[in-house]
Amino acid sequence: MKPTKAELLALRDSPDAALAELRRIIDEGWRFNWRWETEINFNLNGIRETPAFRSMMQELSADIAEQRARTQAMAERGEISPPPRPDKPTVEALLKQQ
Repeated sequence: MKPTKAELLALRDSPDAALAELRRIIDEGWRFNWRWETEINFNLNGIRETPAFRSMMQELSADIAEQRARTQAMAERGEISPPPRPDKPTVEALLKQQ
């Protein structure tokens, strides 16, 4: 699931339809690469400044923060391995240094 249809609609100057499509995929659970696909992707420039778009970006950001907090809590309880921390190098980065 990607915002490809929303991109096409935005490029075709159909902002209401583009926003509706973006809302649909967010409601269906799309999150993968959300920041790149929305805030950075120039194909959505036509809707980026709308209140609806900004609201959806705030919603996605809050949802990801909540997921991160739940994951961290699970790791602290020993239910899962701790997620990588941005302030500490990953195993892959350490292996590349050797």
